[in-house]
Amino acid sequence: MSKRNVMYIKPDEPTFLKKLKSDAGYKEDTTVESKFETLPTGPDNLSSDDSEEPQLVILEPGDLTKEEVEVEKKIISEEKESKPADLNEPVVFKPRPKTMSEMSNSDKRKSKKPMKVNKITLSFDDNEDES
Repeated sequence: MSKRNVMYIKPDEPTFLKKLKSDAGYKEDTTVESKFETLPTGPDNLSSDDSEEPQLVILEPGDLTKEEVEVEKKIISEEKESKPADLNEPVVFKPRPKTMSEMSNSDKRKSKKPMKVNKITLSFDDNEDES
């Protein structure tokens, strides 16, 4: 068998497609030739973006510190490792143990008055009276 060179020549694009693409602002995707282009290198290529700058974090009362976060992670990992789930029993959700920050905020919660809950019931008999 002899080896053959196969080449594809892309036909010219119809004029109505060229006009539609130019009106819509369409840009061609990358081609095979663009993959072999050399990219610029060096310090000029680096972009300075605000997201790359160091960030300043100001802690407010009630925010978790680094140590408290580590304690929380330990508690969560211990809960996951405590035992595997038994699929024959119903699912029971347990309240999470209070953390240091929640304990300090519990005094604030006690001072708040409980909110009134207004229950609204739906009645479908009203429509029958109107007709």
